[in-house]
Amino acid sequence: MTSQYIALAVGLLSLSSTVVQATTQGDSSALNMELKWSWQGSAFQPNSNQVMVTPVVAQLNDDNGDGKIDEKDVADLIVVTFEGNKYANGGLVRALSGVEGSELWSYAHGGVIADARYSPAVGDLDGDGVVEIVTTNNRDQFITILDNQGNIKKQIPTTESGWRIVGDITLADLDHDGSVEILAADGVYNYHTGLVFNHAWAPSSINVDVDGDQQQEVFSGGTLFQNNGAINWQYQANDAVWFSSLVNLDNDAEPEIVASVPATFATGDNARFAVLEHDGTIKWEINNTANPGGGVQAVSNFLGKAQAVETSEFSKVYGYQPNNKPTSIDLAVDGKIYVRSGYAIDAIGSSTSNLVGGAGGYLNSPVNVKDIKAIDLTWGKYYWGGYHLLALNFRMNNGSVISMGSKNYAYSKYTERFTVPAGSRIKGIKAWTAGWLLDGVQFELAAQNGTNDLDVKGIVYAGYAAVDMYNSKGERVWSVANDDTGSGKIGVSAYDFDNDGIDEVLVQDHARVRVLDGKTGKERASLAHSTATLWEYPVVVDLEGDNNAELIVAANDFDRQYSINHGVYVYKSADSTKPWKNATRIWNQHAFHLTNINQDGTLPTFVEPSWLSHNTYRSSTLRAAVGGESPIFGYSNTQQFQRVVTLDNQMYLRSGFAIDAIGTTASNLVGGPVQGTNGGSFRAPIALDQLQSVEVTSGLYNWGGYHIVAIKFTMKDGSSVLLGSTYYATNKKVETYTVPQGKRIKQINVWTGGWLVEGFQFVY
Repeated sequence: MTSQYIALAVGLLSLSSTVVQATTQGDSSALNMELKWSWQGSAFQPNSNQVMVTPVVAQLNDDNGDGKIDEKDVADLIVVTFEGNKYANGGLVRALSGVEGSELWSYAHGGVIADARYSPAVGDLDGDGVVEIVTTNNRDQFITILDNQGNIKKQIPTTESGWRIVGDITLADLDHDGSVEILAADGVYNYHTGLVFNHAWAPSSINVDVDGDQQQEVFSGGTLFQNNGAINWQYQANDAVWFSSLVNLDNDAEPEIVASVPATFATGDNARFAVLEHDGTIKWEINNTANPGGGVQAVSNFLGKAQAVETSEFSKVYGYQPNNKPTSIDLAVDGKIYVRSGYAIDAIGSSTSNLVGGAGGYLNSPVNVKDIKAIDLTWGKYYWGGYHLLALNFRMNNGSVISMGSKNYAYSKYTERFTVPAGSRIKGIKAWTAGWLLDGVQFELAAQNGTNDLDVKGIVYAGYAAVDMYNSKGERVWSVANDDTGSGKIGVSAYDFDNDGIDEVLVQDHARVRVLDGKTGKERASLAHSTATLWEYPVVVDLEGDNNAELIVAANDFDRQYSINHGVYVYKSADSTKPWKNATRIWNQHAFHLTNINQDGTLPTFVEPSWLSHNTYRSSTLRAAVGGESPIFGYSNTQQFQRVVTLDNQMYLRSGFAIDAIGTTASNLVGGPVQGTNGGSFRAPIALDQLQSVEVTSGLYNWGGYHIVAIKFTMKDGSSVLLGSTYYATNKKVETYTVPQGKRIKQINVWTGGWLVEGFQFVY
């Protein structure tokens, strides 16, 4: 290996461009990666260079020198290092620059000791815009809070001491009062007021709102606690419940809780891998004596790509069927209907070169399929012979009517309206013709009927001997050998390396870190790394915010059996044409699941249920809930623009007597002129992740044209804001829409002619 080593005052770094060949050369599924940087020791406490915790990642310093610590800076790593084999005695909390691994702290006060077996947690606990780091240590009777420079900011007394206070830490606002709770090994503590309630030692607690009352419960050691300490239920196991996660396996509003009971290799009969309903009943439970143990689980779309399930149905036939051989016309979602007509309907199709019928008449302007609200169809006996379709009146969403053909040149006429059902679209047309005119049509309708989420959902964990993947029914899909004789509790995580909609599995054992195919378990990458194993796991985070993420691995070599390397290693894609896209920029705790933390490090007051949105746990992949779009509010007969919602989930508007412009950043608005040129005023942004419903008023504006004149936004906390005005328009229509629970708005479509906003739409 060719490496360049740089000795710094704060550490020993390895910067390498050596490509790590993953799996067999020539394997098209191989993921090739290269070492970006590594940290193997420091001038400060140089013997403290072993790492056996999952690193946590957040922005700690101002890399670009603009005076702010924000998303424009590189995310940094926080780890706990220890000497030799003394991980049970505590270790040093270190912060490593995400740029190249240099240490960020001066240790002017000697450094802070934390337990070296359990990950710290990181988040903005006091609302000052900068994250804090939460640690515990079995030598102290405190929860210790560090600032972003490594100094002790606060200590919260604990009720227990020694080993009973150390465990993986989880952060959450349990009662949505804006004050963060710390879920520790011996109980729940409020950052500002201290102890909320205590409980028996548990290595890893999680928060969950099991009943949808906006109050978070705590699942700890197999017991579900209310956030005041009252017990809801207990899972009866023959050994300790260690790790857990959340998933929706039955498409209801409540989560299922995944729980691991590792037991020991000697007591493998007591080991369990269970999925519990929200009320504590067992949905399914596995006792795999061939692979006892059970570490941290990951939940994701391992078994396929999540997609909206579309169902089709056909309307009645309008007109006549002169034969049994209709021609099928396929229409794209954003397609158009083309019609030739004169005194009757001559032909219909999806393009000028794909018309069914005769060659007479003239070609009308095409009609946008998605803008059709209803069609009035007239058929009868034509003056010049035969029974045919005579006229089509397309009734559009904006209230206009587009007429084709004529009702004036036929006998025995019939007119009937076909209405596109709400939530459906015209997917295709069956057309009958004898070759002269169009005789009859039938519409094929497509409607979304849920997703295939349950079919592609996988739950994976590692035991003493193997990594096992299960489907939503509790059936084992695949099993791959894994060497974890040390603990039987090694963790796993998930990430979609190749951006195909299917996550891969990341797992570590005594001698290697591997990336496994989610569907099959096939090895797609393998890196030589050693660890004596506890419950650590590799993670993927986009450190630089360049949409090309990094793989982060912890290593130790104090055990002679597993002695390859030590420290922290950061890898990147070796192929610039295949970047690792759509990864989180923060991994703040051992029980990370995307919606538990905002990308800027703040804790959400109202936590978006993971099982109702992305339905993953310990996955790095930023992925919206699959499928769906809102109706088009207002009118869509002008030019369409698309704006992708950025990570801060904000919708920006300018408004006055109407809605002038809409966008997803202040500098990326679509609509009328800028402020100061009769283009309305810039308004405070709307937090889309807190949006409950919209009430959109549109109509004929007093100064001309059909536009959206007002939008009332109602938020999840009951507050509302009205932008624009309802007083300066006539022929108004009001559309009310509730954002589906669990959906994340990822795009806003906007229609405008350049003056005001005519229409907009949410895309999930």
